[in-house]
Amino acid sequence: MKAWKNKLLDELVESVWKTANKHGFNVIKLSTPSNPEDRSIDMFLLREDKKTIHLKIAVDSRDIDYYEQKDLFGVASVLKSRPLAVSEYEDKIELEDDVVYERNKLPVVNVKTLDSLLSCSKNLFIIGKKKDFYVRIDGEKLRKARLERNISLGELADILKVSRKSVYEYERGSYNVNLDVAEKLIDVLSEDVLKPYNIYEEEITIDMNLVNMPDNAVEEKVMRILEGFTDTQYHVKKAFVDIVAKKDDKKIFIAVEHVKSGSSLKDKIEDIERFSFMKDALKIAVVSEKRIDYASSAILTNVDRLKKILEEHISR
Repeated sequence: MKAWKNKLLDELVESVWKTANKHGFNVIKLSTPSNPEDRSIDMFLLREDKKTIHLKIAVDSRDIDYYEQKDLFGVASVLKSRPLAVSEYEDKIELEDDVVYERNKLPVVNVKTLDSLLSCSKNLFIIGKKKDFYVRIDGEKLRKARLERNISLGELADILKVSRKSVYEYERGSYNVNLDVAEKLIDVLSEDVLKPYNIYEEEITIDMNLVNMPDNAVEEKVMRILEGFTDTQYHVKKAFVDIVAKKDDKKIFIAVEHVKSGSSLKDKIEDIERFSFMKDALKIAVVSEKRIDYASSAILTNVDRLKKILEEHISR
């Protein structure tokens, strides 16, 4: 990564950290990627009264590649976290304040908008997608407000200068509206008919193929063993750990030693150790025999002993 971009990323991470702390979140910043081509940082925000938020931080959201996006949703499917990207630019264009952008269903915001999202200090309505902006409609509230004012579908369509079918679809929740139509709806019915973006309440639609093949025979064996003990698991391709899994409320983080990989085992273990204050987190590092005496708060084991470790810590 170019030096200026690296510096900007460091500054962005620091700003996100301060913003999260301001709102009472515990922050887990994970190790910086050893590969200079990986230009994003993973961060988890945790607070007991809120859902866990998994951030991917990059100077430009285009630096977050397909596998990184996939990992965000894959981890979310296991940990029930909220995936969110924080960037300053989208394809070299500066992100607007108070706008939630969508990139392949991944929400992307700048730091100022993150501040509003975490605090719920203001309603955020505008969604940016492919350089267009739109607003979501609460169909049920729209229909109720229209009927209370004795406005027919056709009359509202004339006011909004859209088709009657469009109004019908607004009420079904099938269509979003552009900013001009949103302004007219506010004038005629009120802001209540618009649907704000709330990071804590958003329904996450995961329609990506979340199957990642294991990288080696050891990971394959680990995943087979986990099938007998967990409700769900996900093999992480380009993030902070190798495998995440869940059994009831217990979260399981597994790092696997990759003998021929440039990834540092030390960094992986340090990353899973950072989840110490997550309730019911089980941290395991699957390592070679000679690494068993490595000093760590995580449980170190070789793959042949993994089943016994799981039997001791997880009820089937």
